[in-house]
Amino acid sequence: MTIFDCRAAVVDTQTQRKNRPVLHYDGTWRPLITSQAIAAARFERLWMSHLPEFCSASLANDSARYINALEKALPVNVRYMNSFYFALGSSRTNDEHIHSLQRQLSEISNDAQLLVVGSSDAIGERQFNHELSLERARFVAKKIGDAFSQIFIIPLGSSMSSGIQPQYRRVDVYMLNNDDRHI
Repeated sequence: MTIFDCRAAVVDTQTQRKNRPVLHYDGTWRPLITSQAIAAARFERLWMSHLPEFCSASLANDSARYINALEKALPVNVRYMNSFYFALGSSRTNDEHIHSLQRQLSEISNDAQLLVVGSSDAIGERQFNHELSLERARFVAKKIGDAFSQIFIIPLGSSMSSGIQPQYRRVDVYMLNNDDRHI
């Protein structure tokens, strides 16, 4: 699980990368850096170079424009999967809706990656809303993400809302597939 922090423009990779040690020519054991690890690092760097755009509240509010921006910036095809709505101040949602998406995702190749974008309304402190949007995104990611190679999380906090409208208390889920045209 990789979390992109829009406020600090940093990345937090919460998965342990597997590096098995190999015997180096000088007699020392060193981690083997695989081509997959290098590709993952390049992809994260590409994400970071476009993070201000991906953290745009007005863009994230329009899924078609958000998909277009992702596809222009990254070598992926993007598919909107679902949105989950939350009660005021809550980081839990109805499991019935999540189970429906789990069934839908189980039929998809596990080579796909997920993007989970969390948000909140403008009620309360900014820091609290940022943490709440992150907890909402983590909740959904943990429920649906077991079968996927990589999950990216972008917590937007209350940056996309100016009021108490319930439509801002949500998590949007997108599926990302490698796009061979960019390779």
